[in-house]
Amino acid sequence: TGIETALSTGVATERSRALVAEASILAVSSTGIRAIGTTAASIAASIIFPCPANSTGTAPVCVCLPGFVGTLTSVPGGYSGSCQPVACPAGSTGANVPAGCSCVAGSSGSVRASSTSPFYTSTCSPVACPPNSAGTNVVSGCTCVLGYNGTGVVIPSTVAPYYISTCTPTVRTCLGIVSLCPSCRSGGYYVIGSDSITYNVWCLLDPAAPLGSGWMLLSRGGSACPALTGSTVIPRTSMVANPPLCGYQSDAKPFANQASQVMLAVSTSTVPDFKRISGFSLYVYTESVIAITALQNGGTWNGGLTVQGVGLPITWQGDTGSFYFYASCNPGAATGWPSMYHSCGQTTGVHWVNLGGGLLHSRTSDGNAQMTSSTWIR
Repeated sequence: TGIETALSTGVATERSRALVAEASILAVSSTGIRAIGTTAASIAASIIFPCPANSTGTAPVCVCLPGFVGTLTSVPGGYSGSCQPVACPAGSTGANVPAGCSCVAGSSGSVRASSTSPFYTSTCSPVACPPNSAGTNVVSGCTCVLGYNGTGVVIPSTVAPYYISTCTPTVRTCLGIVSLCPSCRSGGYYVIGSDSITYNVWCLLDPAAPLGSGWMLLSRGGSACPALTGSTVIPRTSMVANPPLCGYQSDAKPFANQASQVMLAVSTSTVPDFKRISGFSLYVYTESVIAITALQNGGTWNGGLTVQGVGLPITWQGDTGSFYFYASCNPGAATGWPSMYHSCGQTTGVHWVNLGGGLLHSRTSDGNAQMTSSTWIR
C-alpha cells in the first residue's frame, strides 16, 4: 500500500522508500494491478521525492530559495546537489544572506536575498564625511577640518545619519583662519559668532589687502545687485558662493564683537574677484574703535566726522580722495546696520545706507557709481 500511495499521489513516504529496496514487487493501484519494476532502481525511478531543504519548486524540478546557491538534479532515490546559504557581501555583516545581513557602521542601504546570481542585492554604500570633517568616507575615516576641534572624531554608526561627529568649530574670525593656515586661500569658511552660533562666511585671505589678510564679508551691494530690499539678508550657506550672493548679514554684532577694523570697497565690475583685493578698484579702511563699536552696539558712523574722514573721531585711510564722508547731517538715514553713513544733501558723499527701496552702499548718492560695493571687517 505504500507504493500504491506513492503511485496515486506522486509523493514518496517513508514506507515507500523502504519498499523500493525490494528486488521485485507488484503494486495494486486504483486502476488495477500494475507491475512497477523488478529492481530497486526501477522502483525508485518511478517515485517522485519532494524538493529538499532550502529549495522550492514542483518536484522533481527544484531550485534553491533566494539567498541560497546550488544546483539540484533529480536522481533515483532523491536529488543530487544541495542549496547552501550565501555569505554576506562586502560592506555588510551577519551570519549569511538568508539569516540576514546589515550594512556595516558608517554605511547606508540594505542587503536583500535574490534568486539570481550573486543571490543577493546590496545597496550598502559608505556615507560621505559629515560637515566640518574631511576624508574619503565615514567607513574609511574622517578627521576634523581646519578650524574645528582637533581632538574631535567622526564615529561610524548603524543608525541614520550613520555617524556621530564631535567636530566642533574653534575659529571665530577670518583672521583666525590665517593664524591656523597662512597658506589658505579666500573662500567660504565656518566661524563661531560671539553668539556661539556657527556661521558660514566669506573670508578674503589676501596678504595684499589693507592691514593684511583675514577680512570677513558683511555685505555685497551695488547696481549689479538689483531689487535689494531691507529684508534681503545673506543666508549663512550663501557666503560660500563665488562671488558671494547679493545681500547682507542680518546682524553684524556676532562678527563685529570679535573684530577691530572696517573696510569699504567698491568695484566697477558686475562680478569682481572677491578672492583678491585687486578685484576692487577703490577702498577705504579704518582701525578706529568708534567705527567697529558702532557695528557692535547698533550705532552709526555719522556725527562729528570731517570731510574725507581726516581727523577724529573716525580716521579713514586708503582711497579717501574718492570716499567723502560729509558730516552734514546726523544721523539722517543712518540708523544702524546696514545703514551706517549718510552724507545727506551731498551727492558726492558716502551713502552707506538702506533707503527701504534698496541697499544703497555707495561712495556717492548715485547708486550706479559702482556696480559692486562691499563691507568688510577684520
